[in-house]
Amino acid sequence: MFYRYAMIVKNLRGVVAFDPSDEEALKRAEWLTKRFRYRNIGVPVSLVNARQDFFKDKVEGKPFRTLYYPVSVLEKLSLKIGDYLGSNVLGEALVLASTYISPLLVLSQSLLDILSKHSVETVYTCKELDNRDWKLHLRIADYTILDMYEYSVKRASKALEVLREGAKPLLDELVSSAKSKCTADTKRYWRIKCDNGEVFMHYIDNLALYLESRAYEEQDLLDPDVAAGLAIVPAVNLVIAG
Repeated sequence: MFYRYAMIVKNLRGVVAFDPSDEEALKRAEWLTKRFRYRNIGVPVSLVNARQDFFKDKVEGKPFRTLYYPVSVLEKLSLKIGDYLGSNVLGEALVLASTYISPLLVLSQSLLDILSKHSVETVYTCKELDNRDWKLHLRIADYTILDMYEYSVKRASKALEVLREGAKPLLDELVSSAKSKCTADTKRYWRIKCDNGEVFMHYIDNLALYLESRAYEEQDLLDPDVAAGLAIVPAVNLVIAG
């Protein structure tokens, strides 16, 4: 499936996640179709399968794209993280957002509630965002994951190396470094940022989720390719959009 990954990755502007039973989320997905007429939004396979009624005429570039795993070990990683979070859709979306170097676009409050428990840092907004604000700050979220990706993948690669060598005490410093990195990044959002208010975005550290879920106990999830799915992912709250 690598050719499909290569075909999609450059033009992707986000990966959606929502509870398949959440009808309100479908309205927010419709809102997205109006904002991304000429860009692609990725959808996990599990979500496409769960809501075929909604996606049947909207995938393959209208504007949604079904996402595939360039290497099979990342699918296993997503299942492990999904089990840990209690949502296979969310686990898959987080790993794919990392793999495709794209922000996560959260359309259901229930998934946002899960993410809030694992947030490394949060951007709050106390203003009502108009279409111009959304367009700008979704693009800025794209820069957030792109600019931190090299740091994220190198850190994840080092963590996997440490785990393969059995030196777990060295992991603490690697994980804790994410906090200061994310806090510094929040300055990008100065136009809308407040000390409190509505959540605009959570920073989710997939490496931390990987460790908390004890995914490393499965030998194949120590594969170096796993690092592609362990970035820090900006998870944007689209429950407040539209």
